[in-house]
Amino acid sequence: MRGQAASGDADGRKVAEWRAKGYLPVKWEDADKYGIDLESSAAVKGPDGTVRLGDVVLMAAPAKVAATHYRRQREQTAEQEELRVYGPMQEAVDSYNRRTGDKTEVIREVEVMDKKSKK
Repeated sequence: MRGQAASGDADGRKVAEWRAKGYLPVKWEDADKYGIDLESSAAVKGPDGTVRLGDVVLMAAPAKVAATHYRRQREQTAEQEELRVYGPMQEAVDSYNRRTGDKTEVIREVEVMDKKSKK
């Protein structure tokens, strides 16, 4: 999480926001508990003992907290996708069908293109 304002001054608002969600800043001496090799990283020890990279404070959470957050974020993304993408698309198709008598349908399947196989 960003731990500094653009001016370079400390700014703990984002850190506090993520603490409220169950995440904790990773302390320099605890990094190895998370499998983080600080010797081969560009991270530095912040003035408060946290692991930092530039203006970012490294934070971690128990798997259950992270899974809950991930699930909530996926649900919110799906809601926005319905509201901003599929809803308007369906309205446009319905309007087209009413005007033309066609039976065009919205297909919600997405195919991920692989650059290497060009599929």
